[in-house]
Amino acid sequence: MRFYEAYNGWSCGHLTQDEAGILLGKSGRNFRRYVGRYHENGEAGLLDKRLSQASHRCAPLDEVLQLTDMYSARYHGWNVKHFYSFYVREHEGERSYSWVKKELQKGWFGQKGQG
Repeated sequence: MRFYEAYNGWSCGHLTQDEAGILLGKSGRNFRRYVGRYHENGEAGLLDKRLSQASHRCAPLDEVLQLTDMYSARYHGWNVKHFYSFYVREHEGERSYSWVKKELQKGWFGQKGQG
């Protein structure tokens, strides 16, 4: 609700745009952007749209499931480094080692927590 305090102070003439921006922890230019979005879209314009959008780099769910199913069916018990080398060489995997490791750890901890 700090935006409304800064906006009211600015619209009444008690604050400059730079002072209102400082009140928000932003610059005067950012305050002007907020005001423009508020005038165009109301309260919805003040929301951070980055939080509601999926990343364009996010892997499709079927790819994640295929990877974890492949590991559990054929390579269960292998360490990630060894599995990753086979994933790239035999299955033409294109993801990074850290992505594969993260997805396998998520799958492993999820299965362990269920049983």
